[in-house]
Amino acid sequence: MQAKNLFGIKALGGWTGPTVTMPTQEYINGQWVTVEAAFRAYSSWQESLDDHARFFFVNSNYAPALAVRADPNEWAREIQACGYATDPEYAATLIEIAQQFNLYQWDVPESEWKLLPWAQVDVGMSFNQS
Repeated sequence: MQAKNLFGIKALGGWTGPTVTMPTQEYINGQWVTVEAAFRAYSSWQESLDDHARFFFVNSNYAPALAVRADPNEWAREIQACGYATDPEYAATLIEIAQQFNLYQWDVPESEWKLLPWAQVDVGMSFNQS
């Protein structure tokens, strides 16, 4: 995996860190198209994981997803609705994979969450934009 970008986060919205340009499939105007896009590059796998988690909290357009963050299926639907992926089947595919491999068994009840300071937000409050 080039650039240790586990989640394919593009280098948009003021990203000032390292990047790598690669071909990617985008669903545009009802068809799949291959385009070159700049992606965020990380020096470690942990950096990729941390940035992916932070990504949803610092981008205000994902506020509706944060409102349902304790429900994995609704979370998938909301991040798609908020523009996370161009694939029109993104949420359905993510949910199908979670069901097929019983990934819900790894969910931690919300009452046991230990959130980092940047993730301790109330739904509906203002978010930082990046």
